[in-house]
Amino acid sequence: MGLRYVTGSDPAISSTDYFSLGQGSPQVWEPNVYAAGTAACEIRIVKSTTIQPSTPDQHQMTVPIDYGMWGWTWDQNGNRTAIRGLINPFWIAVNMLLRAMGLYGDPSTGSNPAGGTGPTSFAQLATFVLPSLIVGDGSGAAEIAADQVAAILGTGVETQFQFQGIISSQKPFRDWLTEVLNCCLGFYTWEFGKLKLGCRINASAVDAYTLANSLFQSLRLTPIQAGFEHLVLSFADVAYQYQANTAEYCDKSHAGYYGRAGSPLTSQMHSVGCSSLSQALRVAATRTREEIGA
Repeated sequence: MGLRYVTGSDPAISSTDYFSLGQGSPQVWEPNVYAAGTAACEIRIVKSTTIQPSTPDQHQMTVPIDYGMWGWTWDQNGNRTAIRGLINPFWIAVNMLLRAMGLYGDPSTGSNPAGGTGPTSFAQLATFVLPSLIVGDGSGAAEIAADQVAAILGTGVETQFQFQGIISSQKPFRDWLTEVLNCCLGFYTWEFGKLKLGCRINASAVDAYTLANSLFQSLRLTPIQAGFEHLVLSFADVAYQYQANTAEYCDKSHAGYYGRAGSPLTSQMHSVGCSSLSQALRVAATRTREEIGA
């Protein structure tokens, strides 16, 4: 009668995935309210016989989590693999789409919430452009996010982009997709009805416009009007037990050029998936330099 938990399997398991407040004296925990896909934890504390009333907000519980949700990934040949604790933001975006379309199933068991063997890999691959995520040579968006790069703060290497956050509030799918991709410099588009993802990792020139390939007076260039040159990115920092923290980047040369070195144009941005100061600084610096056209 101490610790009681609900594992949140989907579909629900009758022996573990139920939630009941308990009735009678002594209390009987009836498995009559199932909670498929929802994890819960409850601690029963024995008090003295004297009346000591207290309100729920006077109690706190800290529950450590081993890993996040399961998710599907694929290799460049289309072979599917279930991953426990998926953190790659691009694969998370794909799994969000599969959930929205009812093709997610249960990666932990390979089953479908409605029963049966679950959605096939072929049906899932038909919803997104696989080569945009993984190519095999490191140029895919999911491969770029999984690269090991030098940490901006401290020593050693770290995963370039990862998502550690909670998707809890109800929003349209496109809004959550933007939120997830914000933590990895990602973007999305639709290609013949399929979700296509990309990563803004390379800003080098692809085409050159010269007198040889341009019509006379057909090219018009206008100065970039930057909306900000100082970005403050807020996130939940894993180093401080996911307490709120901020990462700032300011392009002082751009602000000084326009005569506002002491008061640069500032913008606020929140990331639900960034979990380290190093990753947040990487995103903030790139996003700011994109804005000013550097």
